[in-house]
Amino acid sequence: MKLLPLLLISASLVQASSPISSASLLALSKKRGILQKTTRANCKVPNYNPGPIQVNLEPFDINKATIYRYRKQQSVNLGSLFVHEQWMVPSVFECADGPQQAEIDIAKGWGGVSKARAVLEKHWDTFITEDDFAYLQKIGINNVRLPIGFWSLGPDWTKNSVFEKVGDVYQNSWPRVLRTIGLAGKYGIGVLIDLHGAYGSQNGQAHSGISDGQTRLFDNEDDQQHTIDALVHITQQTVNITNVSGIQILNEPQNADNLGDFYDRAIEAMRKVPGAEQLPLVVHDAFNLGQWAKYIGKRDDFSVVDHHSYFVFTPDDQSTPVQGLTSQINTDVSNSIASASKTARGNLITDEWGCALADGSTKVDNLDSATRDYCEAQLKAYTNHGAGHAFWSYMKEDCDNGWCFKGAVGSNLPKTLFSYTSQKAIQPENMSAIVVGGNQTAVPAPSSASSSPVATSTSGPSCKAAAASRKRSQQSRRRHHQRNQPDSRAPQQQRSRNTKRNPADKKRSSSSNVKARSPESKAKAKSKSRRADDVASSAYSDGQSHAMTFYGYGTSKIGFKLQYVQDWIKPNVSDQDLDTYTQNFLKGVTDMENQMEDDFKKGTSS
Repeated sequence: MKLLPLLLISASLVQASSPISSASLLALSKKRGILQKTTRANCKVPNYNPGPIQVNLEPFDINKATIYRYRKQQSVNLGSLFVHEQWMVPSVFECADGPQQAEIDIAKGWGGVSKARAVLEKHWDTFITEDDFAYLQKIGINNVRLPIGFWSLGPDWTKNSVFEKVGDVYQNSWPRVLRTIGLAGKYGIGVLIDLHGAYGSQNGQAHSGISDGQTRLFDNEDDQQHTIDALVHITQQTVNITNVSGIQILNEPQNADNLGDFYDRAIEAMRKVPGAEQLPLVVHDAFNLGQWAKYIGKRDDFSVVDHHSYFVFTPDDQSTPVQGLTSQINTDVSNSIASASKTARGNLITDEWGCALADGSTKVDNLDSATRDYCEAQLKAYTNHGAGHAFWSYMKEDCDNGWCFKGAVGSNLPKTLFSYTSQKAIQPENMSAIVVGGNQTAVPAPSSASSSPVATSTSGPSCKAAAASRKRSQQSRRRHHQRNQPDSRAPQQQRSRNTKRNPADKKRSSSSNVKARSPESKAKAKSKSRRADDVASSAYSDGQSHAMTFYGYGTSKIGFKLQYVQDWIKPNVSDQDLDTYTQNFLKGVTDMENQMEDDFKKGTSS
């Protein structure tokens, strides 16, 4: 996350803009006198020693893990829980050292290592608690992005870094990271682990842990290797945690010439960890979405591009009324993200965005209504064009409705954010499938179909509603394939069927002295056509079944659809059938999801 404090010191909040560099953001913040030291004369250090941390992680379940990894994500960032930013949590910077901007200043401040550790441990234990995850589940959030720094791994990982002398501040940090993941899992919430701070800093920003403004990662081979080693360690520690939905390699790095090489090295090393072959690995677009969407598009593994979308700080953003920003979001921004998502095989997430506005954008009539339109336009764009999104951020001190998700819900955001937008309340029977498991049976696989590791729950009224929807949809499936058979046959077969229906074509065929096909040729063509129809029908049915499976886990939708086909469908379908199968599988998924959305609107799935 960029440095995003108040701008122009007004009642309105500011929002950062993607086109401007992180360095420019820091310079602008300093220029406006925003980053002020908060040291008080009397620094009260809490007498805090809670003892060992209890970590509860459920046994690894590949069925549930597949849902967490591939589903559509409605997410929020847990910013400033483990990587602290002064504008978000000024209290932990009150007696920080130096410029009091970054993590390193906290670790070096507060009168010593033990005192700094007490301050941070109390913050880790109280800033976001189990009650928050219960709340997020209740309103439809199914994923969180969890920023951490390399220092969060513990004292041994601070060696050869600016944190080395204060490494003991973090002797109890990693168990708390794991505890956070476990609490999220208890409520059916996935966790994207985001390496927000790399060795040497990937961008020179305070949110990367340092306060000297220097970016050293890409010019220092040791820092690069240490960062890759940390990423491998994180992978080893979390790949078999069911609700870990992925790992982000870097946050907002400079678009250095060797960034692609670093990504390649990191992904290769992380994939070598047993079990990580299909773990989602996320790269940030370095504020060049087109470039890094192409990078992901050329790969076939489960790699994802992360885009951050803010609308302030540039002169154009500051002077554009909120209605103008909304118009841009509905047109140019949406089109850009949609295009990038297509290039990236659908593997795109917008994992930082917010509702805040620059002061100049707020000088309009009906500001509250206009701000809601602006925020909901973003929500719609990032939901419709990509596999998910994450609001920045869930919580901050002095929670507002621009940067603070908890303050925005029901104000600038809807009251609920379920995958099925017409769903208004949590369904306990449905959620129990992903939280504690249900009566699970493997998804049946027709002869030409896939066999994925996911399971479907057959218990509870929600799943019965899904089954009823599937039955209604299946009644029209045969008619659907009859209407669409030409799309699933080879061009020659399409012409043959069209010739029988079109007397004019038949006449032209006879006048051209085209010889009639032999009975053997006709039989062969008929058999091939029947095979294509059978493949299409099976694929459509499978698509519906898999959509039901995801629905049965927290009323989820499939988010990374093409990757899901790549990983779980393609290995079980012949090359000659793959295109037909994929097309009709995705059609089955879409039709079932649309049917379930309609059922929510009618109230039959509640």
